[in-house]
Amino acid sequence: MSKDALNVLTFESGDDWTLTHSDKPDSHSYKTEDLRMSVVYRARCFRDKAESTKFAGNGGPVSMTLDSILMKFASDMAAKGVVSDAEGAMKMDRLDFAMLIVKTYIKYPLPVDPLIPYNYCALDRILPALSPLLRLIC
Repeated sequence: MSKDALNVLTFESGDDWTLTHSDKPDSHSYKTEDLRMSVVYRARCFRDKAESTKFAGNGGPVSMTLDSILMKFASDMAAKGVVSDAEGAMKMDRLDFAMLIVKTYIKYPLPVDPLIPYNYCALDRILPALSPLLRLIC
């Protein structure tokens, strides 16, 4: 679902719900047991009405688009030498670019005294022969 579309979940009757999207003509049917809900609450405090008006409900005085955010990552990675240039990074496959962002900016510390310094359940990606054994514990 696009976060920018008008996505509406409508109770029909009994246990039936319909999900419609403003950007797609089709709808999807669900049962109550298929639904999960999470709530995200963000609050902002402002000095006065003038400061509040600058934000106009969109998160800040200047709205950021996905492309502008990705360009900030690409520019920073180019400055760090991770990619040769920002424009080239922006032309990468989106999934490959996303994985490069994760690899570049998310560094998990290793345990101080690990038996194996990896996520045990992901070891089969490095050593596929371990898959049968890891299926027993992961």
